[in-house]
Amino acid sequence: MPVGEFSVLASSFAWAASNIVAKTARTARALHVSVVHSWLALAVVLVVTLSIGRFDDMLRTPWQAALLLGLGASLGTLGNIAFFTAVTRGEVGRTFTTTTSLNVLFSIMAGWLALDEPIAGATWVGAAAILGGVYIVNRRRELAGAPSTSPAARGRGFTPGVFALAVFAAGMWSIGLIATKIGLRDTDVFTGAVLRNLVPAIAYLSIAWISPTIRLTGVPRADLKRLAISALFFVGSLLGWTFALQRSDASITAILSATSPVFAYLLAVAFLKEKVRIQVIGGIVLSLAGVLLILGS
Repeated sequence: MPVGEFSVLASSFAWAASNIVAKTARTARALHVSVVHSWLALAVVLVVTLSIGRFDDMLRTPWQAALLLGLGASLGTLGNIAFFTAVTRGEVGRTFTTTTSLNVLFSIMAGWLALDEPIAGATWVGAAAILGGVYIVNRRRELAGAPSTSPAARGRGFTPGVFALAVFAAGMWSIGLIATKIGLRDTDVFTGAVLRNLVPAIAYLSIAWISPTIRLTGVPRADLKRLAISALFFVGSLLGWTFALQRSDASITAILSATSPVFAYLLAVAFLKEKVRIQVIGGIVLSLAGVLLILGS
């Protein structure tokens, strides 16, 4: 298996594990998770960079590369905010699948237009299989909640506003992906990881200064430990994703990153004791078939 593709699959697994661990911190909000992830990841990557003697290389990063990496991180942060807003306002399954699908489509087209990356027929078939499996996984979770006729479901429908947020998030992610890919041409993985976290870390610090409700002072110590463990998985995910983006096509990285919900479901069954559903297993098999098709091509 190519190193880049293996790295992005490992990154997707680590990202799923990070979310499963974060879910056990029941008193923490989504922004609490983001704050701990960004700051702890920034600290760990800086320590590793210093310990392996690459800090001077980071300081010698060309300003154009640093600017592109910072731009990619900024656009990714905007996309995350829009995505989380869409999920809270709309149906989880449709919102998640729509955003992921559009991100893959936009990334493939952006890689073709901006980076002249080839698009093989097997890539499209594999992408469709992965996204189909992701839809099945998320759709079953949605059906397990409130009935679609309930007032809560009617208030959280897939409205034009939610769709617009999904399109915006996917666009920001894909443009940020291309900016990061280009920026990594003139720097190393650790520098990319540092700059990738520096922007959201500063942004979340600013938000916490303005809004005291998202500060970590009210989170119990036990949940802070869980968030710290979740952040360590996030560090692995970040490094794997950055390395994969440097070694593989941007479009392939985006497609294989879409497998994270599949890993999340498997981990949820193993550690959170979620029920095993035949339909979801079918979705997982479909997604894995898409992964194998892409890797085989």
